[in-house]
Amino acid sequence: MQKFGKHKPGEIVFAVLLFVGLAFADDIVTIRKGEKAPFDGTLLSPNAAAKIITETDYTLEKCLIDARREKSLLEAKLTLERKNVESELAACTLKYTEMEKLYEQQIDYLEKRSSLPQWQTPAYFTGGVVVGAALVYGSSLILKNIQ
Repeated sequence: MQKFGKHKPGEIVFAVLLFVGLAFADDIVTIRKGEKAPFDGTLLSPNAAAKIITETDYTLEKCLIDARREKSLLEAKLTLERKNVESELAACTLKYTEMEKLYEQQIDYLEKRSSLPQWQTPAYFTGGVVVGAALVYGSSLILKNIQ
């Protein structure tokens, strides 16, 4: 007969038959006071407890991941909107600056066209005096010849 460590084959079969029921036992068992426990409550098998803990951890991690993802999406959206507004502001500022330069150029052009050169006024005055003197002199000659 072959030996299995320090245990006899009969002991091993007995142990297997004893623990087979535990392998098929319920994962969650509710007990009441007086039923092999001095309190009401729920007993969990290690697998059931591990499953609950794992599901709780998974749910928490999934919630955190979803929240971080949503936060990142919102941040990206707000960043895009802010950059769009900044671009619009830059475009408006550039347009305003260019329009202001154009208006300044037009004003300078019109001022140059509307104002007389500095030499023109004294020239007209001198010309008027000369023409007036010539007219008086010519009139006096004509009046002298008539009399």
